[in-house]
Amino acid sequence: MLLEHYRADIARRVAERSARDVLEIAAGTGIVTGHLRDALAKDVRLTAIDVSDSMPDVARKKILAHEPVTFQIADATALPFEGDAFDAVVCPFGVMLR
Repeated sequence: MLLEHYRADIARRVAERSARDVLEIAAGTGIVTGHLRDALAKDVRLTAIDVSDSMPDVARKKILAHEPVTFQIADATALPFEGDAFDAVVCPFGVMLR
């Protein structure tokens, strides 16, 4: 509950930028991912990554099938994407966990 305001705030800020492709780094169990999906237009492509091989499975179960999100296992220090693949990149809480 303590972080709820920050989760909603970052989703709102990203949505205001009118991004078309959004990357969430250190998505964990998908709590912020859900906020992003709710705030972003439905045609925005949202990719959520986490270094843990089990976290995306937990997140997938939270995000409904009609709310498309691409979940991927990836290390933030070696992203498997082209440099211009995303309009916005967010990492709300990943750094505090390292």
